[in-house]
Amino acid sequence: MPTESTESTESTESTEPVQRPSPTANRARSANFRHGRFAPAPLILVTALAGFAVVVATTLIAVSASGVPLLSEATSVQFAAALGLIVLRGAVYLLAFCWGAVGVGLIARRMLMEGSRARALAIGSLICCAVSVASAASQVVIPLAAYGFAQPRFGDTAAYSAFYLTSLLAVEGAVVAAGLAALAVRAAGIRPGFMLILALVCLAYVIVDVTTRGGIPPFGVAFVWLALGIGLRSSRVPA
Repeated sequence: MPTESTESTESTESTEPVQRPSPTANRARSANFRHGRFAPAPLILVTALAGFAVVVATTLIAVSASGVPLLSEATSVQFAAALGLIVLRGAVYLLAFCWGAVGVGLIARRMLMEGSRARALAIGSLICCAVSVASAASQVVIPLAAYGFAQPRFGDTAAYSAFYLTSLLAVEGAVVAAGLAALAVRAAGIRPGFMLILALVCLAYVIVDVTTRGGIPPFGVAFVWLALGIGLRSSRVPA
């Protein structure tokens, strides 16, 4: 009798299905561990507008100190008198672009973990961030190099041409970087509609700004950063 009872128990146990964790549940649990927010990139991009407010203020102060409505009209003496403020303005300008580049760069860095298309777009975005920051740095270096120029006005110097073109390149590089980052995010399947629209806005921005030779004020890039930051405010990406 004990033998029969044991065999019956063993038979019952062997016919019961083994409870294995659901593959879907495992994937969901894994995703919960792997995924996190874009933070702090959105906050950085949203607050970048404040940096450009300071840029505008220091630009107006520098122009006022030079005694002419435009820096390009300043004589060597006027330029020298306002040089400290011009360099200060350039430093604030550089910091504003660095701040935005950090925000966009953090987004691009996270996209390096996605598929090949998102990775390629992210690498392009990081390169454009570097170009933008390097160009913005010229706003500090060029005025120092132009000190004591011999031409009648600052606008007549080769330094001014470089000053103007690198300022334009800093803006275009930043806008292209934001557009590529938006496309990388879209390639990863995050907010695809919004990111496509933002990328198209960036394209239109560059076309208008280049064709008008800087017709859009430099602080316009801060609104592109603002849109990207708001768009990613609650999005989740691979950590």
